[in-house]
Amino acid sequence: MDTATVIMVSLAPSIRSVKSQPSDTPFATRYNNEGFVVFNEKGTIGKLCTANLNATLPGTEMETVLQTAASSLCSLLTYTGVKSVEVRIDDEEDVQYVHMEDPSATEITFVRAPCPSKEVMYVRCSELECGVQSLHAKSSSRGLNKMAEPGDWPWHVALFKEEVHVCDATLVAENWLITTASCFQGND
Repeated sequence: MDTATVIMVSLAPSIRSVKSQPSDTPFATRYNNEGFVVFNEKGTIGKLCTANLNATLPGTEMETVLQTAASSLCSLLTYTGVKSVEVRIDDEEDVQYVHMEDPSATEITFVRAPCPSKEVMYVRCSELECGVQSLHAKSSSRGLNKMAEPGDWPWHVALFKEEVHVCDATLVAENWLITTASCFQGND
């Protein structure tokens, strides 16, 4: 019986930014709406190399594969769509790489491989899809008794005053929250 290796894929501005994440915020990198396509396989972090696509696919087909992969990734990360996808030359040192094994397959398979050209995939996603729970939220057999973890409800906000929880709010746009008027009653 084969056991599949789970590879987490997300967007990040750099490998350094992923490695510098505190261990208590495992989902923070999920919410970069743009960045290099990075993978995390059992703690090994790296980038998606596109060199094999250049070598095996005609230009128009490569664009289609990149767009399809970007669309799937943005959707998986709960974004509404793709703004852009491009191939960039990686300027980081000591990076692990994976290739898409068969880009025309219905399921994308990643294979570790060198990337001498350092051509990697960079994606910009649209806005987060409001009201959609993170795919990385852990399900629990305890049901509703489970405590929420960072990233479980990305639109939910706790408001504090002098380190005391006052009330909650909902993120309705990138820089806007909505809450009840009672949150601010009696505040000067």
